[in-house]
Amino acid sequence: MSKFLYFIIFLVVFQFSKSNNIDASKLNNEISSLNDKFNYEESFIRLEKIITDRKSTNFDKYNAYLQKALTQKRLYNYPEILSNLELAHSFGKESKTQAERDLVEVRILVEKMFVYFDTSKFEEADIYLKQIEKKDVSILEPETKAFYNNVLAIWKMRDNDVQGAEDILNNTIAILKKESPKHLPAIYIKALEIARQTKDKKKAEEAFQNGLYYAQKYNMLIYENYLYYTISRFYGESGDYEKAYIYQSKALEITTKYDANNYRGKLTILDKNLLDNRKTKEIEFEKRIKFLFILLFVFAIALAFVLYRLYLSNKQRKKFIESENNRMRHELELIASNTKTKEEKYIENYNFSERQINIINLVKQGKTNKEIAAELFISENTVKYHLKIIYNNLGIEKRWDL
Repeated sequence: MSKFLYFIIFLVVFQFSKSNNIDASKLNNEISSLNDKFNYEESFIRLEKIITDRKSTNFDKYNAYLQKALTQKRLYNYPEILSNLELAHSFGKESKTQAERDLVEVRILVEKMFVYFDTSKFEEADIYLKQIEKKDVSILEPETKAFYNNVLAIWKMRDNDVQGAEDILNNTIAILKKESPKHLPAIYIKALEIARQTKDKKKAEEAFQNGLYYAQKYNMLIYENYLYYTISRFYGESGDYEKAYIYQSKALEITTKYDANNYRGKLTILDKNLLDNRKTKEIEFEKRIKFLFILLFVFAIALAFVLYRLYLSNKQRKKFIESENNRMRHELELIASNTKTKEEKYIENYNFSERQINIINLVKQGKTNKEIAAELFISENTVKYHLKIIYNNLGIEKRWDL
């Protein structure tokens, strides 16, 4: 029974101690690939498995909620982005290593800054930007650093530093061509916006064509849509309404194809169902845990009862053994007493002198003739003399026969 109890305890400890170690980079690539194909629901289901897996670490759950935020970002669902970023931060700040916690802090700040920047809340974005400047942004992956540089370029433009903005974007383009070319359109969109502000038609067309090339190559409709809307604005502001209309029509066509509202609605329903399912699983898990602890308690009580019965049994056995030992000791003492009495009576039959009886008793005690002589204050020859008489009377030949 004790072995079975230990086995159950081992299972409980094993269940809660074993943890996953999800590769954040692989997870990002997996979810990004699903989102590129508009499989947003599949992304959510995959991430939900990580969130509800009790073997997932805090850093695993941080990455899962971060990926949920990035998925919602593709659908411009900014309230949900912020909500998932808060959940990501709550788990990420409890990560095991300092390196993980440092990455969490800077990444969450950057993503929140993106939200306020994208929604034109520049004062809030500026607050986050100042906090980020105190952090080590070099620990961010190239993709996120590229988007961060996008914001820095726009800030340069706000300060009328066109050259500084272009330098940042050109550096970012060089990084993304090597690390993540599918996101190059995002940089060309910013280059197009700079050209729109400077009214540089040549740079605007160049940025548009380069961005469109990568957007179509990697099937990034979200970027293609932005490119068409931005170039349409450029020509509208330049007075070329014909081109503006053509690009605007193309943008509307892509918007219909890339139905963000429809995807948002589906994800909202899915997310609610997943949350309900999660709560149900948590209730079931709590019930199983309670049952398991009740089972452990019952086994503990049973084990204690068995041990107590064994204790009582051993106690009774010990008392019985002590009683038997006392009885046998008493019987042996009686036997020894009777034997001594018989020997005394036996010796009395030979009418030995008191001195000879004393010698007989001392011989029985194992004393030598010399020791007997010293104790009785007689000579050793006298002892030998008396022993000879005793041997003759008793019909024995040596002292060991006494």
